[in-house]
Amino acid sequence: VHHRASGESVNSQAGYSVWYHCPISSCIYHENFSSNGKHFQKLKYLKQHYLKVHAERLYTCDCGQAYSTSALLARHRRLCGLTLICICGSSFSCIESLQTHARRMSHVIHPSTFQALR
Repeated sequence: VHHRASGESVNSQAGYSVWYHCPISSCIYHENFSSNGKHFQKLKYLKQHYLKVHAERLYTCDCGQAYSTSALLARHRRLCGLTLICICGSSFSCIESLQTHARRMSHVIHPSTFQALR
């Protein structure tokens, strides 16, 4: 994990902010990747990124999806195999796809859809 101090922001009491960079050199969040300035402001966000993008995926669902932590697998299993149906009749396997569809087509997702996913 890489830390870098900068005088550009006054987010901390010392008058500087700490930027967290991904240790993977090919990642867009790496300190030297194309000088794009991408970084994380909190260590927990870097950890989330690393686990979701770069960590070895040892936990596998029956559907074939693999995850780096048992918590991510458990979250996936709650929704795995679920079919969500839009008011127009289109079906989706994940809430993000349904939300994108509804936004593009100006459809309204009934609130009970989200309650059923909890």
